[in-house]
Amino acid sequence: MLSYRSASPGYWTGWLLPLAIILSNPSKELIVIVGTVLCNTLFLCILDSNQVDLTIVLEKSRNISLLISVAIFNWFMCLGNDPYPLFTYISLTFAFPYVFNNIIKYCPRSFTFGEALIVTQTFLLTFWNCVTHVPTPPPNLTDATTGEIVILFAEAGFLGVMIVTRLLVIAMKPWNFSFAEEFFCVWGKSCLVAMTFRLSIDDMWYLPKWLAAFIMERIILFSYCVVCVVLAFGFVYWKNMGKEQASSMHRKYFHFLILAVYLPGILIDREFLYLGSAAVMYIFVLTELLRSLRFKIFGNTIGEKIDESVGVFRDRQDEGRLIVTPLYLLAGCSLPIWLIGLHTSSEDLNEYDLAASMAGLISIGVGDTFASIGGTAFGNIRWRGTNKSFGGTVFCITSQIIFTWLLFVTGVCSFSSMVTLSLIIAAFVNSLVEALTDQIDNLILPLLTFNIVLCTNFIVQFSKWAIG
Repeated sequence: MLSYRSASPGYWTGWLLPLAIILSNPSKELIVIVGTVLCNTLFLCILDSNQVDLTIVLEKSRNISLLISVAIFNWFMCLGNDPYPLFTYISLTFAFPYVFNNIIKYCPRSFTFGEALIVTQTFLLTFWNCVTHVPTPPPNLTDATTGEIVILFAEAGFLGVMIVTRLLVIAMKPWNFSFAEEFFCVWGKSCLVAMTFRLSIDDMWYLPKWLAAFIMERIILFSYCVVCVVLAFGFVYWKNMGKEQASSMHRKYFHFLILAVYLPGILIDREFLYLGSAAVMYIFVLTELLRSLRFKIFGNTIGEKIDESVGVFRDRQDEGRLIVTPLYLLAGCSLPIWLIGLHTSSEDLNEYDLAASMAGLISIGVGDTFASIGGTAFGNIRWRGTNKSFGGTVFCITSQIIFTWLLFVTGVCSFSSMVTLSLIIAAFVNSLVEALTDQIDNLILPLLTFNIVLCTNFIVQFSKWAIG
């Protein structure tokens, strides 16, 4: 049987990311792939709720799944139609339970069932997006928009990190071979090769020059982010000097830092924040992989040194092989920005998309941080069956409302009454969820807030359509 983190399954979290994708970009293509993912999510939830061993089901269906996938692929090849989109849908359909199974198998007690669903959905949907777009870059990069090149860097980086991750695992455990893992890596390599063949020599030379110019044009914002990173490393070094386990309040220092970095990025330069957050996420993933594998280079155990440095910040929810709360913090604040995308500039972003982009900052950077402060100072009365306090919940709600009000009165964001109302509703809902759920809130609350804001926009637009 698969081993989950000591918490409730959290089946309800499985709809958060698919709904967020549909609300942020309701294209026909995305609705088809998200519907495929939701069917798999429902299938796994039904199996687990009936206590069916997923490993046994997968072992019995593996060969049948592969044969059906190959047969349909060949059939469409014979018909002369473009088989690639359908092949990606079929492949991801059959890959979903295997990816989910491997996440739990190789990282026992690191995730609840619901958290593992979100991680699986994120990986497969991002992978699908990358293998769909990376092989066909813009025909002439010199004429491409900044957003197009930023997305190309981010998507190619995802495939590159996936391949490096597999190589690191092989280096540590060369006997560990999985067809599914090799399938993804070969597919990713093929897409990167296809991209290089489509790019001209001039385009290849243009990319590093563009990146250097991109940073130099934003040198003040870049320097500011570097200072924040140095402060983060300094705080880690200071806590390691004391050799004492960090408290919840100490960990909230990183919430303030991410708020300080992301808020200017959202308001001033979303392209920079989009690329920077993706790069930092890739670095975090590779660092955590080195730590969990206890990776060695020339006899030096880099993984153990990393573990010693970050071990003092280990949360009680990090009971498994992976330390996931820092990854969830970064993902929770970044996912709303990645979901909104770069279709418009920061100046032209509509107010609902702007508010949704701040979902992670408001719910985690502000709400969850002040919930911890309020719980520490006024935590005498607690919610039944939890270690969360009424005082913390009140602080969580109040801080988010005050932060939204400050954005409005300072002129930073001119939200309408409906957007403000959606953020207030989100503040009440995510504060109650923060108090009552045993899922890791760094991942859950931003998606919940994001959906509430965009659902409000959908209701408003539908009402206008119905009336008009």
